[in-house]
Amino acid sequence: MATLNASGKTTGISTRRIIAYAVDVGLLSCALWVPQLAIQLLKGVTPASVFNMSTGLNAYVWVGLTISLPSWLYFAASDRSALGATLGKRLFGLRVANKTGGRLGLGRAMLRTLIKVVPWELTHVIFFLPFLTSGQNPVLDLR
Repeated sequence: MATLNASGKTTGISTRRIIAYAVDVGLLSCALWVPQLAIQLLKGVTPASVFNMSTGLNAYVWVGLTISLPSWLYFAASDRSALGATLGKRLFGLRVANKTGGRLGLGRAMLRTLIKVVPWELTHVIFFLPFLTSGQNPVLDLR
């Protein structure tokens, strides 16, 4: 996405956008990982102890439902909201708008979110692929 400078010229991705995205990722990490870690530390319960994670498919589904899906919803709903911004964008005075300055449509908000989360999802696929294809734990079982 482009940003306009004081003279009205396009300057490309601004540092504020990058920092706003980093703030959003940090907030999501706290909102999604910290509760899971707290449950594990306080109760001794982990996803692996509740679900059969040995095949990898359950682990992939767990991550999808507890990390990916809430992240997608956060970005899409925030960009589509009346404020047109995630918390990170609002902190830096940024806003997402359509070509006429109005709210984004659902399709555009989802497309923006898809572009943002593709690197995360590729990481999940790359990490879980050995588990999904072999049915064993090749990363942790290095004998």
